[in-house]
Amino acid sequence: MVIVYLVSLILPLAALWIGYPAGMDWLLKQWNSEEYSHAIMIPLVGAYMVLLNQGAADQPVKSSRAGGVIMLAVGTALLLLAHYGHMFSVYGFSLLLMVCGVFVSCAGWEQTKRNWAALTLLIFAVPMPTALFNKMSSSLQLISSRLGAAMIELAGITVHLEGNVIDIGTMQMQVVEACSGLRYLLPLVALAYIVGVFSKASLVRIGLLLVAAAPITVLMNSIRIALTAVFSEYLGVNTAEGFLHDFEGWVIFFPALGLILGVNMILSKFADRKTSAFDWALLPEGGFGSSLAAQTGAFVRGGLPALATTVVLMAGVASLPFVLPERTVVTPPREPFSMFPLELKEWKGQHERMDVIYRNALPWSDYLLANFIKPGGPVINVFVPYFPSLYEDTYTHNPAVCLPGNGWTIDEQGIKELPNRQRPDHQSLRINRLVATIEGKKHVVYYWFLHKGMVIADQNTVKPILLWNSFTEGRIDGALVRLVMSLDSVPDLSAADAVMEDMAMTLLDVLPRFVPS
Repeated sequence: MVIVYLVSLILPLAALWIGYPAGMDWLLKQWNSEEYSHAIMIPLVGAYMVLLNQGAADQPVKSSRAGGVIMLAVGTALLLLAHYGHMFSVYGFSLLLMVCGVFVSCAGWEQTKRNWAALTLLIFAVPMPTALFNKMSSSLQLISSRLGAAMIELAGITVHLEGNVIDIGTMQMQVVEACSGLRYLLPLVALAYIVGVFSKASLVRIGLLLVAAAPITVLMNSIRIALTAVFSEYLGVNTAEGFLHDFEGWVIFFPALGLILGVNMILSKFADRKTSAFDWALLPEGGFGSSLAAQTGAFVRGGLPALATTVVLMAGVASLPFVLPERTVVTPPREPFSMFPLELKEWKGQHERMDVIYRNALPWSDYLLANFIKPGGPVINVFVPYFPSLYEDTYTHNPAVCLPGNGWTIDEQGIKELPNRQRPDHQSLRINRLVATIEGKKHVVYYWFLHKGMVIADQNTVKPILLWNSFTEGRIDGALVRLVMSLDSVPDLSAADAVMEDMAMTLLDVLPRFVPS
């Protein structure tokens, strides 16, 4: 079955490489990132699991293969959805389904059930949806920052924490996405699963190991952040960067793995006190040579016809983009934000320049950042990044996600309804409204997504709308609109909402020139 397992990986990957190069490029980019750098080892470990699971005397067993065709059909549908809908996060799930479909088609259900552990392991190589990735990263950043700051104080260093920024006086450290802990959590979860399988753990014990990986990662990552601050304080600021920063990562990762092994040992004692904690399955029955020879013979006797059929099916999947209509993307004409008027009725504005670190954070092609004010009134900061493709995964950095990471505390969160001037007889426009605090000052934040003239509050509905419009009109562009106003210059929240609503409605009248409808 090792041969079938490897073939099941190679055929779908070949289909992507031939017919869907954009998807293959995206997957390779993810697998080259530090968060998924463990993915290259997953197939090798999975193949070893299959080798361990097959005895030297195994014979081919006739069993149903129809489920494999169904999996291939569903995987192909997802592949076309990702291809035509520019939904890159779907490529990984499509690949996983097609791999499992090829395995079932070639080996049958009986062997699939026998090798469920190796196939399940492949899940840990699939890049997670970016909205979930960003949410997890943001949460881990905040938790790691708070725990790290507490540990720094225990070391006798005065520390001030604002969101993800740790200030120890001599330097400021920002716990950015790279330091959130995901680059430890994702491989550690995969290792927890591998430890569970090799140690012959039950499903319950494997589940507990997966759960334990999260707090272990957060704890060890917070220790790494604290060590960085301590070394910077006593050995110099330069120690927070470069070799020592990276070296700390490796030093933290191995103790984290040791903790996983310790948790597994404890759980094994609770599960069966008579079983040795070191009773692991590490060698195949009958040795490597006899097991591999038996599997090769079984495959040659019973698997070649199914393999030939599967190769034809995957060749058809790879050729679909060449026979189906090409996907089209329409880039509508628009005015650049450099031409945005700085006088909007009674509002007068001034362009602001964004720091380079933030300009490179999102895949926008143009942006508006300006402060607008009425005579004697409050200042409203307007930020509108325009995206040629809202499918770009990192656009999901909406204010509700990124503001807490910059030190903001969200006090209120809800929906604000605005009158629809273009269609007064229809339902009002719905946008997001936050009340957030930073440095002791409260602010009101309005934000929404703008696509093809549609005002969208819920980001979860953005991609379904994009999918439809990309199929029907080739439109995938749009913008995020964000307004921020301090409450210091207004008497109360109702007055603030009145001013913000006026600015929002004024913007909606002007933005179609810059965010085409």
